[in-house]
Amino acid sequence: MQVRVIAYRIEPHTAERLAEFPSSQTSNHADPRQLHRLVTTLLDPQQAPALELINCYHERWEIEACIAEQKTHLRLSGQPLRSKDPVLVRQELYGLLLAHYIVRWWMHQSACEANLDSDRLSFTHAIEVLDTACYEFALVPREEFPRLQQRLLADLREPSTLLPPRRLRFYPRVVKRAYSSFHRKRPEQQGFTLKKQSFKDILRI
Repeated sequence: MQVRVIAYRIEPHTAERLAEFPSSQTSNHADPRQLHRLVTTLLDPQQAPALELINCYHERWEIEACIAEQKTHLRLSGQPLRSKDPVLVRQELYGLLLAHYIVRWWMHQSACEANLDSDRLSFTHAIEVLDTACYEFALVPREEFPRLQQRLLADLREPSTLLPPRRLRFYPRVVKRAYSSFHRKRPEQQGFTLKKQSFKDILRI
């Protein structure tokens, strides 16, 4: 199998600050000069530029937010799953995943239309907008769909509902509880935020 290896470093000043953070008691201390390597099967640099792939990998933690969206905002019932039969449980899970995909797809289309980062759009606001739109689309003739679709995309990025841009924050890997491989959290162990910078700004390929 062919793979593509992308090598990069963090901007030296930022890397030195990160190296001051405590590491796991079972791992080596961070090296500011460390060379990071990303291995991918996406071989075409035109289709998948190196900088975009590195930034996507940096945002892999966003999956936690997606799981929370499905568990908290889409699941209206107090019960985790209503079905008792394994086949129907699987059907419910697929339905939940499809519903989440549809909401996120509309949010992505709206963000792309306005050249916005899709992280700026509110998921809870999108659910309310799409819930209302379902009734409207059912009541109007098909000829009105394009007009409603454009209004829907605009409503999803209503300026008053946009979230602030994500801050580039770093925190030391410490825990409050004992009996862990990480050091105990202490008052002097604070994180730091890089203002007006994104992860792309601190990369050196």
